[in-house]
Amino acid sequence: MADKEKLHSLMLGSLKIDFVWCRPDNFLMGCSEDEEGDSEDAPLHQVTITKGYWLATCQVTQAQYDTIAELAGNPLKPSKFDGENKPVERVTWVEAMKWCEALNEREKQEGRLPEGFEYRLPTEAEWEYACRAGTTTALNNGKTLTSADGECPNLDEVAWYDKNSDKETHDVGTKKPNNWGLYDMHGNVEEWCRDWYGEYPLDHAIDPTGPDYGRYHVCRGGNMGGMALGCSASARKGGNPNNRRCYRGFRLAMGPIIDTPILQQDPRARKAEGDNVCSDRPTQEELLQSRMQLEEELGVAAEYEDIVKAKATVAGSRNFTLEEPSIRMLWCPPGSFDMGSPEDESGRNTDEVLHKVTFSKGFWLGMYPITQEEYSLIADCAGLRARPATFGGLRRPVESVDWLSVERWCKELTLLEMIAGRLPDGYEYRLPTEAEWEYACRAGSTTPFNVQTEETVSGEESRTIFETAAWYKYNSGYKTHPVGERLANAWGFCDMHGNVREWCWDWHAPLTSDDATDPKGPEAGTLKVTRGGCYGDFARHCRSAHRGYADPVSCKANLGFRVALAPILH
Repeated sequence: MADKEKLHSLMLGSLKIDFVWCRPDNFLMGCSEDEEGDSEDAPLHQVTITKGYWLATCQVTQAQYDTIAELAGNPLKPSKFDGENKPVERVTWVEAMKWCEALNEREKQEGRLPEGFEYRLPTEAEWEYACRAGTTTALNNGKTLTSADGECPNLDEVAWYDKNSDKETHDVGTKKPNNWGLYDMHGNVEEWCRDWYGEYPLDHAIDPTGPDYGRYHVCRGGNMGGMALGCSASARKGGNPNNRRCYRGFRLAMGPIIDTPILQQDPRARKAEGDNVCSDRPTQEELLQSRMQLEEELGVAAEYEDIVKAKATVAGSRNFTLEEPSIRMLWCPPGSFDMGSPEDESGRNTDEVLHKVTFSKGFWLGMYPITQEEYSLIADCAGLRARPATFGGLRRPVESVDWLSVERWCKELTLLEMIAGRLPDGYEYRLPTEAEWEYACRAGSTTPFNVQTEETVSGEESRTIFETAAWYKYNSGYKTHPVGERLANAWGFCDMHGNVREWCWDWHAPLTSDDATDPKGPEAGTLKVTRGGCYGDFARHCRSAHRGYADPVSCKANLGFRVALAPILH
């Protein structure tokens, strides 16, 4: 518990940062299996804190930050949402660490730093221990989440999140504190922690400080633009230590000195073997040098298709594997199929007009939806948020990504593979067209689902086919699952029915009965096509022919994507 007699204050000129004492104790860290959240990425485990520490009652404000920023060599006034008493944001992890180091030097010189203690970012365990303040529920007011992605009155009491914030930060300390007097632990801005992001230990942990090295640092708490589920006490995220985000700041701790060095991992992938193509993943510095050289040769504003054509070389394999992690892709040969559904198909919608589609060229398509691990590697290079998903897990499909970010991700992958000389001539990584998606999903089938079954979808009760081929409303537990756990179709594709809906290339428009060759949808529109079903859908919404749509800037916890290596779309 926090002890009132051990309150501490730090003066930054005329500004004061108040701290509360968090005494040594044990607590259960992570997400229980029956809690709304993600028990896979944050399994419940016991943690012992052997030494107490102080934690600031509020997030570091913009006014407080500016008093030390210049001393630390950091930019002044980095925040998007201006306000002296609003939390500072758009601060990188590296800058937050430099800020703490500069503060330590100043306080040491003034003789105000307790022996054996330092100002620093809290560890992830220290953060959650203080956030919970003795509670074991999803929220530190002793209440649970009543909605994963909608309005949540229980959360309204303690946090600024997407349903009450108007998508901007607010002055710190304006919501209710937890039992120990800490504010904004569930929202406003998410907060950098000291640790590298990694898997939790399954056993009892004592004073954990995270992995010795990594690629992303832990971020905790929700933010003003995040859904309710991402604001729980156990919700974990990872962020590139050099990235600035308008929803991310930090909270100051004064805790025992941590001597463990912070290292940067520089993993390399295995070389190609057999007929698989493997990515020898370079360092970030090498990637940036390659990009700069390419832009010098071709110009930053060069048409993307021209860049690909100028640098691409033929790769002859039908199975591409980008190692660490692996993106397995399967070949879909040129051919024709009947797209849409017959009028007597159970669960049919009127926009599923049956018509013949022909592909003049084959294409590769991901065997699974892109996983969170796969997404994070390219997102880092593309300047995208590395771990956007609501349901964390390296082998779970990435979700909560908008169409525009996905397009950027695909272009970055194309560029990296082109630089490495592995891109087939005339091909690019992109989203599949709606027709390509259904062609691969059906894999020669003409039934509602891509596996042999006599099941219908006239009712909403559980169907045997979905127990083996899809994660949907009646077997998913209303969350995503690791890819590839359900039966594959005849061509080897998994999760095309359920788990997450998938973005397609096309703008949404009515289908016609006219035959089509290599269709790619209309030239313009307002909504993008989505296909497949998701963990929360009824069976009829998971059929091969079912068509969905979403705003291209929409980020939803049930919407991800599958990457194609396919002919360039002009």
